[in-house]
Amino acid sequence: MKISREVKILPYILLCILFFYILPLISPKEIGIFSYSFIKIITLAIINSLLVFFGSYLCSLICGFIWYLPFLTGLLFAPAMFIFYDISCWIYILIYLLFNFLGCFLGSSMKKERAKNKELK
Repeated sequence: MKISREVKILPYILLCILFFYILPLISPKEIGIFSYSFIKIITLAIINSLLVFFGSYLCSLICGFIWYLPFLTGLLFAPAMFIFYDISCWIYILIYLLFNFLGCFLGSSMKKERAKNKELK
């Protein structure tokens, strides 16, 4: 029985939900000299961006290029933006789209390269 693409990307979707919605709830209000706003920026700019990039890379490495994955990630983040942050974070939707397309492109390119190497052997 062959597993569909949608089922294969389900762990990525669940991980995005976890990072976009649960991480802001459990993040501390203050860590030493770092304020809550600094922690939010680190979460948005670094942690979520790395998750989006590597998650889409791995999904595309397994399933090939998935054109709707970046848009799905943006749609998943949009409500979190209004719940935990403010409207000024809309730029992160575009950043996550960019990182997601980059991860999808690199993952699908790597998958094609691996398939080509298998054929040559």
